[in-house]
Amino acid sequence: MVPWAGSLKEDGWSSEELKIRNESRKILGLPRLKVAATCVRVPVVTTHSVSVHAEFEREVTVAGAHEILRNAPGVVVLDDPANGEFPTPADVVGTDPTWVGRIRQSLDHPNSLELFRVRRQPPQGGGAQHRADRRSRRGRVDPEVLRFEGPP
Repeated sequence: MVPWAGSLKEDGWSSEELKIRNESRKILGLPRLKVAATCVRVPVVTTHSVSVHAEFEREVTVAGAHEILRNAPGVVVLDDPANGEFPTPADVVGTDPTWVGRIRQSLDHPNSLELFRVRRQPPQGGGAQHRADRRSRRGRVDPEVLRFEGPP
């Protein structure tokens, strides 16, 4: 296990930790959402997981988070710890959505939630195909050179 992912950014944060902050703000539609993450690399081949502590401007509930996340495009909520149902890397292999579970109220902060997020590792790293497609539309790269098949 390696407590680092991405490239070094300002004040000791990694690019992956800042990406989690920005993506969380975008998905939830909360541009000032307070999010801090520590990325840890664990040798899992086809997925990546994140433990998230999210702090909001006002008190939030687990039920409210479930509702928002269930309605978010590309998100699947699997959150029934009493029955052992929560996302794991093995469960999401070969699927496209982001899976979220272990959603719970922070013990010390009524304006905060803790949750666990798992999703398929994009082929060639995050956004490589999107960037290649954009470049090819600008005539900079032959699109056939950059085509690849994702995991099954």
